[in-house]
Amino acid sequence: MAATRLCYAALLLALCATAMPAHGRSLSHQGRRLFQMGGMMAPGPGPAEAPAPGPASEGIDIALDWGFNPYPDEEAMVGDSVTFNWSGGTPHGVYRIPDGTCPSSFSPAPPTMEEVGAVAGEGSATFKFDAPGKGPASSHRYPFLTMRPSLASLLLGVALLTLSASAERRIGAQALNTANGDEPRRSSRKQLLEWEPVSTADGGPGDTFVPQGGEGSWESGGDTGIIMIHACVMSKGDVVGWSARNMGLQEYGSAVYNATTRSYKQLLDECGVHDCKNSFCGAQTTTAQSEVLIFGGHANHINWFRSYDHGTGGLWSTQMTSGRWYPGVATLPDGKVIVVGGVADSGKAGYHVEDDRSVDNPSYEVYDPITRKFTGDNWEMSEQLAAAFPIHTYPHVLLTPDGGLAVSAGKLMVKYARTGPTTFAKTYDYPSRPGAPWSYPQTGVGALLPMLPPYDQLFFLAAGGTSQDRAKVGTPASDAAEIIELTEGPEASWTSVGPMPYPRVMGDALVLCDGTIGIFGGAQEGLAGWSKVARNVEYGDGTSWYCKEKCSKAEVEVFEPTIFDPATGQWSEKGTLATMLRPRLYHSVAVMMAGSDVTNDKTAEIFSPPYLNKGPQPVIVEAPTVVTAGAEITVPYMSPDPVQRAILIRNAAVTHSMAFDARALWLEVVSNTGCELSVAIPGNRNVLPPGMYMLVILSDKDVPSPAQIVSIP
Repeated sequence: MAATRLCYAALLLALCATAMPAHGRSLSHQGRRLFQMGGMMAPGPGPAEAPAPGPASEGIDIALDWGFNPYPDEEAMVGDSVTFNWSGGTPHGVYRIPDGTCPSSFSPAPPTMEEVGAVAGEGSATFKFDAPGKGPASSHRYPFLTMRPSLASLLLGVALLTLSASAERRIGAQALNTANGDEPRRSSRKQLLEWEPVSTADGGPGDTFVPQGGEGSWESGGDTGIIMIHACVMSKGDVVGWSARNMGLQEYGSAVYNATTRSYKQLLDECGVHDCKNSFCGAQTTTAQSEVLIFGGHANHINWFRSYDHGTGGLWSTQMTSGRWYPGVATLPDGKVIVVGGVADSGKAGYHVEDDRSVDNPSYEVYDPITRKFTGDNWEMSEQLAAAFPIHTYPHVLLTPDGGLAVSAGKLMVKYARTGPTTFAKTYDYPSRPGAPWSYPQTGVGALLPMLPPYDQLFFLAAGGTSQDRAKVGTPASDAAEIIELTEGPEASWTSVGPMPYPRVMGDALVLCDGTIGIFGGAQEGLAGWSKVARNVEYGDGTSWYCKEKCSKAEVEVFEPTIFDPATGQWSEKGTLATMLRPRLYHSVAVMMAGSDVTNDKTAEIFSPPYLNKGPQPVIVEAPTVVTAGAEITVPYMSPDPVQRAILIRNAAVTHSMAFDARALWLEVVSNTGCELSVAIPGNRNVLPPGMYMLVILSDKDVPSPAQIVSIP
């Protein structure tokens, strides 16, 4: 079943039935210079030669110094031999590729690499390639993340190679540059983690690609019990969801949905996670302890906060300092949570209230989950929020690598520094995103691109929304998409990566398990909100539903998802991905696709992306449930294909086209034996705030494993 192959929906726990043989320690390499450590290409076939094994030198590996290699790129073909030359008195591990096992790609393939001994002084080793060995046409490498050249220039067809740093942790970053007989020299961590550009496929930003693996597929996820308007993925992979009042499962609808069994059960009693205080259109996030934190709500309950513990079933609530309808939230590095903006009266968002600033709430406050206390309202963000009013609700609140925040509201974006445990101050303005304001109800989507080691660059994708300000029913949606590097400072600028294949308002963006960005649902005209005009809703399976009231303000539904590849700035070509059966418009969510009250939808659909058809899935045999930031963890796995990479993706907490706290990080591979992958969990809490994350490993075909969820306190 396709559900067992999903990352975001199924989240299955892998079991180990057989053990894989261990291999020697291996160095994780990638790139067309794989065997060019100051060496040369030696033509002609010949028997493989290597120095006789010497005494082992524990923890000493070769660290190839790409950054200082003076030789041009080369390729090794079948029958070629490659010679290493080195000099110096420090011993270095020698690695051998056994005959007949050279991979077709130079991606890290540790089972094919064998340490044969340690060698001191001058020497050489020759290796013959008996199987295809061209360098890889790399994908999933960000063209905008190498050595900080301008984003625009790098978007013109360069890609990044993945990390080559397994040895660095063990030998203190000892890199070699022996082309001219130099002594080995110690390189900084930054140099060993340097990324090199190589050519990618034809095309550039805004162009399209045909996904490898076909169009993917959709299948029914069954009944969810409620119109799921808010959804959170929890520690065991189930989905906690809730709706507005009187939308299924008694007075306040809350349910737990299981994507594996395609089933749901009612959560708590008739009060649900609302605690009988309507949390409709609030904001939410989750903690490392599998808690759901819900900020704000609706009508008389607009100033309430709720904490639901999914492990114990405990529910607790209190009042915030002020009412917040449609606020933004973000988890801070110390686990505190900031709630930003919103309005003080439910329903008072959009241009119909532009002359009534009394309904605005341009403040923020901070909640401490340990003490269960709020700080009270602070006003250092009021200049931005007031300027963006009334198109400023559900602002994007983004934690940056320096511990500050980037806040996007309307079309305005501002950088704030953290000045104390619960206070922030403006440092500078980012340029405004081109086009119309794209906060609710002119709703576009925003997504942080997965970060790469050393995690000092952060890129934000903004896509879609309405093509015109003061949008109304029938206003065309926008197909524009731009990226900004948030870590570039006041000189940052937006770079177009559009147009998208479809204009889209009210889409939902998710980081997929291969590091690409999937955008789902929405429409090509209109805006978010309820209309009083009755209409007939057509489903893709031939059925329909007649909406009499509270109907959609958006029309021309988008049934086909779109995938954005950060490596190239390209979008999946229109018509190349499978289409879902049901429109997902106002008040829907994307974990699985579910909800939408304007279509009266209490069902789910589950998407199997094309990458699941590119080869067999690796399987994580075991992973820790709790991981300490800064730790190195070893993950046993089984895979017919070599495993290359690993990624952490924060568990989803979504509503209204917003994915609160969403982020992903490619992990540094420390070692890979072919049956165990050791990865470094970042220690910088500005990069990795506390929470629940999905750990995914990927094969050399970029096929992801089912995820294991880890809590990082």
